[in-house]
Amino acid sequence: MLAVSEFPSDDLVHFSVISPSNVDAPVRLNGRAITENHLVVYLDSYSDLVVLINQESKTIAPLHVSYNELVLHIENYDLMVVEPVWNPKTLVSEEELSVKQKEKFERRYSAISSLIIDIDAVLRNSVGDKVFANAAEAAGVTRQFVYDTFYSFLRHGCRKIGLLMPQGKDSAEKDRSTIHFVKKGRVPVNFQGMELLQKDEDIIKQYIRKYAKTPSLTIQDTFKQMLKDKYFQTRRAATPQEQRETGFRTVVELKKPHERPTYNQFYYRLNNYFDGNIAKRDRGKKNPMEAAANNDGREGNSNVHASGPGEIYYLDETPFPEELVSIFDPERKTKIGKATVYFVVDNFSDAISGLYITTESPSFATVKEAIFNACRDKQKWVDELGLDIDASGWKPKRVPQIIYVDNDVFKGEVSEGPITAGVPITVKFGRVGRGDDKKMGEQHFELAMKLFRGKSKGHETDSKLDKARQVARKNACLTINELYDILIRYIIVRNNKIQNKQFPLTFEMARDGVKRIPQHVWDWGAENRPGYTMYVPESQLYLDLLETGTVTCHKTHLLLQGHGLKYTCDWTKEEGYQDRKKGKKLYQFKCRYHRGIAGCILIVTPDNRLVPAYLEQDDAIYAQCSFKEIKEHKSSDPDGDQELYESELSAYLTLMDHFEDTVKKAEKERRPSSTGTIQQIRKNRRFEALLDQQRQIVSFLNAVQDTMTVNLPAQEHSDEIELDEHDSRDSFYDN
Repeated sequence: MLAVSEFPSDDLVHFSVISPSNVDAPVRLNGRAITENHLVVYLDSYSDLVVLINQESKTIAPLHVSYNELVLHIENYDLMVVEPVWNPKTLVSEEELSVKQKEKFERRYSAISSLIIDIDAVLRNSVGDKVFANAAEAAGVTRQFVYDTFYSFLRHGCRKIGLLMPQGKDSAEKDRSTIHFVKKGRVPVNFQGMELLQKDEDIIKQYIRKYAKTPSLTIQDTFKQMLKDKYFQTRRAATPQEQRETGFRTVVELKKPHERPTYNQFYYRLNNYFDGNIAKRDRGKKNPMEAAANNDGREGNSNVHASGPGEIYYLDETPFPEELVSIFDPERKTKIGKATVYFVVDNFSDAISGLYITTESPSFATVKEAIFNACRDKQKWVDELGLDIDASGWKPKRVPQIIYVDNDVFKGEVSEGPITAGVPITVKFGRVGRGDDKKMGEQHFELAMKLFRGKSKGHETDSKLDKARQVARKNACLTINELYDILIRYIIVRNNKIQNKQFPLTFEMARDGVKRIPQHVWDWGAENRPGYTMYVPESQLYLDLLETGTVTCHKTHLLLQGHGLKYTCDWTKEEGYQDRKKGKKLYQFKCRYHRGIAGCILIVTPDNRLVPAYLEQDDAIYAQCSFKEIKEHKSSDPDGDQELYESELSAYLTLMDHFEDTVKKAEKERRPSSTGTIQQIRKNRRFEALLDQQRQIVSFLNAVQDTMTVNLPAQEHSDEIELDEHDSRDSFYDN
């Protein structure tokens, strides 16, 4: 958390910006939910009054709030105080304006001049004083024009030049300025670094000691942490363009390169501190398979070359070493262990196109969800997760041609070849112990883990002592949704900002000036190498990705092979497939089903249509159960460059800052609890997987509803589970 004083509320001054910490659970001030940045236009602690005006959406009336109440929310980290950022159009002098622009803002200024004379009194006045009506009558304009102009004056920091900006219903208009490409001049020489003073030497020593004491903290992350904490210029509100690119409402700006130490200066003193021998910490013995997978030489591209974006994706998973808690426990005491994180990455551009987090073991169901998330519209998916993230910067979508998966993980769960006849995706296995078959896929998890190391107490280190003491599990405080929030923001920043210096640009890319940034490469490929992705409606795609099975037509029912469940289907009866005919074999049909709900399956007809089949009366007890639950029940019951580097560093530090705020808030809500037995952890994980399964069921039902009418038995509970239902689940967690 960036801070220059002991208390966060010390930064609350005139024309500072109040920013919400969590728009999912917004703070309400004087009846209004604070879901966007607000500018402080009046502040008087003696009269206990603060006046705020919104800065992002359409301008509305100023909000009068209690100064003491606002300070309380800031001290509790429900709200943040950041510095304002002004539109560049309002930073010019009046001499630079055209004649029309001068006439425009002089006309507006004259309409509110009587209000500005004693603006503090106007802000404190009530509607009954008729000051706006009198000003409108004196200026010969409408009362609404006076309101819009006065609010625009406040919104832009009570500056006259701010009256040039759109106001009223157009106050939230997006920037539509055109980018003009002009010939560049000579490249300037970049001077970096500074002459270190004694205070700088002390700061470097402080972070060298932190590096030496913190397990798994890298030198690069230690250096970036030092810059974020000690050499920041400001923490300001993000512009709309920056919000679209990074997904954050605030931006961390560092001091100029010549006003802060360089990495070489830091590394030189670190090397001297260890007498020229920097130990490789957390180094463990590797077995032959690990050595072959991680250390042995290899061909690099593994004879795989993607010609364009979407031709080849690769999917990889790993147990993410962050201990989690259940989202349905408000005290964050219910441990669910580590989640499994899936990344889907485009081979051509190295852009991360998909993400999936679950507590289930790897299977076709988890692969299906990861592929579905990679192919669908990201903003719609983020909204379904309930996250306040602008995902317009996460562009990769649509169906790819080939997807590589791990041989050792998914062998037996997924078959090589086309997934189904309706989805043009071919699955291929990588070689055993050869992660380079998926290009640089193994590195993405390592980069994401670096964000957590040394910052989250719930992140498991390689220390055997810490593992024996279960330090990470004792300090677990993040939920799966918060992990989604952090990793999605990381993906947006990585795809749009972070340079991949090892990415091999082609001659054509270098000629066209493409930067080694995944989204830049993707955009270039979409323009110059199109045609490798296919658009498939989300509903159809979800149905095509469902697991397949086989049903046998009997006289009275359809039998789902491998599960022993009986179904009824009007189509098979009408077509005569269930009629008993002597000397003929029973008819068999392929079907699709979701493992989370057995109440309905979809029969694939000879002309590739899908028709529904429902559980027969004998098995109706399982209508709302998953196939896993049915099985358990039956078993238990026998029934590069400098400018880009600066942008990358700023975005990365903003991501680190958001992560620390999230962890700090989560740790504040956590209550001391026991580590829990492995049996209890497994039980909690099954319950957490069940909740995620419910979300999958909603997608399944929505997909079915778009293509046909399915009459499932009415459910006795809502598919959406509100967070305020903690009390109804206390009995599950009382142990």
